[in-house]
Amino acid sequence: MKALCNADVSEGVFTAGQDVSLPETTIRSPKRPLRNVGGGLRVSQRPILAFFAGNMHGRVRPTLLKYWHNKDDDMKIYGPLPIGVSRKMSYVQHMKSSKYCICPMGYEVNSPRIVEAIYYECVPVIIADNFVLPFNEVLDWSAFSVVIAEKDIPKLKEILLTIPLRRYLTMLANLKMAEPDSNPTTAVIHFGVGKVQQSIDDEPKRVRHSTWPVSIPTRRRLVNPHRKKTAVVPVKWFDTSK
Repeated sequence: MKALCNADVSEGVFTAGQDVSLPETTIRSPKRPLRNVGGGLRVSQRPILAFFAGNMHGRVRPTLLKYWHNKDDDMKIYGPLPIGVSRKMSYVQHMKSSKYCICPMGYEVNSPRIVEAIYYECVPVIIADNFVLPFNEVLDWSAFSVVIAEKDIPKLKEILLTIPLRRYLTMLANLKMAEPDSNPTTAVIHFGVGKVQQSIDDEPKRVRHSTWPVSIPTRRRLVNPHRKKTAVVPVKWFDTSK
């Protein structure tokens, strides 16, 4: 069993059902890794439907800009965030002011932007075919994110607008519950530290990482409905550098 951030089933390296997909992130402030976590604006105060800013690498991002850069006022889609734009509203402020944050694959299928979106309370829209989402056998990602096929990029706004407000509010509420707590030593996203969940109904039984350390009632609301039972076992360190 392998634990990978680049859980791409098309490359033959990751085996679904056997290997573990891990989240990926960028630590912007090592001394304060959870700085600015949370604080997303009220839905009524979010003027941006969808936001993306990032370097142009991989097959998806150029297509995203082709269809949406400077094409629609509701869709703030950039390459690297222009200096003139960032002076008025920073990257983090853009995420906190957006209903959806677009998370397209880059060189690899995974992106730290997914974790950033969760941290800043912006529903992630994941665009990466063949990507097995982190902890997918434990977490029901449909409870707090949207997955869109690469071929549907031209219909991106249309798809987002068809999501009912009630559904969006539910995803946003679930997203907030998936945030890490304020203790950086328990932030599994940054340090690979967290509780472990063991499937009771799996055969063979395999120990799998849980995700952000949230309460048991919260975890039940985010758990994948196809898993019948889970049990929480003690905290343990995992060396992800090997």
